[in-house]
Amino acid sequence: MQFIYLAVTVALTNYAVAQSVATGMLGNATVVEDNPPGVTYTASLPSMNLSSQNNSRSNIMGSVTATANPDGIGVMFNVSFSNLPTTGGPFGKILPRF
Repeated sequence: MQFIYLAVTVALTNYAVAQSVATGMLGNATVVEDNPPGVTYTASLPSMNLSSQNNSRSNIMGSVTATANPDGIGVMFNVSFSNLPTTGGPFGKILPRF
């Protein structure tokens, strides 16, 4: 019986701690509820050739797009990179594929 009581106490304590964890040094971000619905912002990498003698495949291309959700709460991000260098990685661990 004491084991069950202890297990329940530990589970409830872990749940309470998980609910109050701050995500950063300054605390959690404030939820923004009035984003203009459907508005999109895009940042694109420059399309210049950055090749070097050591790596002829270093012309990284890509963009980051942020679109406000239809209800005005939150933003969806789309991140796209291509033509990553063949050396100097491991990019698979830094930029996981979703």
